[in-house]
Amino acid sequence: MFSKFRNFISRHKRKFIFTGVVFAAGGVALHYARKKLLEFQESQAKEFMEKTRRIQHFESTERTCNQAIHNLYSSVLEAVAKLYNTKIILQELRERAKELTTTQKIDLWDQLLTKSFTRIVTLVYSLTLLVISLRVQVNILAGYIYKEIDKVEKNCSQDIQNNYLSFIQHFIKDGIRDLALIIRNNTERVLRKYDLKQQLTLAELEQIFWSIQMAVNYEIEHSEEKNLAKILLPPEDPQGNEFLQKMLSEAVDMLETDEVFSIVTHHVGLGFSAITDEVANFFSSTTTKTLNNNVEILNEAKDSSVSLLNISQVKVALAKLIPIIDGLVPQTVNEKPFTTNVLNFLINSDKIKMLGANTYEVFCQ
Repeated sequence: MFSKFRNFISRHKRKFIFTGVVFAAGGVALHYARKKLLEFQESQAKEFMEKTRRIQHFESTERTCNQAIHNLYSSVLEAVAKLYNTKIILQELRERAKELTTTQKIDLWDQLLTKSFTRIVTLVYSLTLLVISLRVQVNILAGYIYKEIDKVEKNCSQDIQNNYLSFIQHFIKDGIRDLALIIRNNTERVLRKYDLKQQLTLAELEQIFWSIQMAVNYEIEHSEEKNLAKILLPPEDPQGNEFLQKMLSEAVDMLETDEVFSIVTHHVGLGFSAITDEVANFFSSTTTKTLNNNVEILNEAKDSSVSLLNISQVKVALAKLIPIIDGLVPQTVNEKPFTTNVLNFLINSDKIKMLGANTYEVFCQ
């Protein structure tokens, strides 16, 4: 019986060896597959945790950035309000109305016109640049901080962070002044075409803002001395810190891109549309007065209807629009809701948020 078994084994020896090899290889392959699956699962879990941590860090960065914007809002508002003070002109027009000649009055009204438009245009530009600049700066810094979370030696110390974020003070102290000068020069050129008595529709008022924006954008875009980056940030770190200078240079490079300039242009245009919407309320009241003066409303006739004038066809003298435009720039933070609405719109803008997210993604890798 054993001889038969030995003969069976001998005859099928190769088959047994092959089968053994197959089973052994299968076992090795199964072990390898399990190992790779485990490694893949661990890798996926690690990647998920890393992504979650990065998202949480980015969201925290966004909240910090928003808070910084709100904190600096009053400083920007104060800087713009002080640049071209219209109170002195208004006071002179009120108190010396009987003493002033017609020529003097016209001259004062022309000054008031230029200053009022310059102030509101400067405010829209300043708020837009503040939000965009801080989105870029804060997310560059956050990217570096994220990369150093697990490192013992860190470049982004608290002092470095504070000094880096303080660069925005260059914009508030010097940049807004330089920007306002560019805006004033171009505003004067645009407004020369208009007379104080000239009747304007809303579309024509919007055209004035559009013309100013095109002129200002052209000068900023083609100026080597007063481009966006130089208006927003200092040319170099005054302390000479190598790492600070590196981050400053990277922020400057970002702010000089066509993408950023396009985003600025887009949101400034939307800001001017918001101004026009505010002024439209005055046009609406003018429409109502016109109807009350020219249309007899029959209260007894229930089926009677009143054909309202199209607001786009209403015309108002440019001189009457000056106090409205001037009043849109508040003297204090809580004085007018218009500017806070513009600020909140900029903070919540998807385009600006995406710019911040892309910046963070680049620098946290």
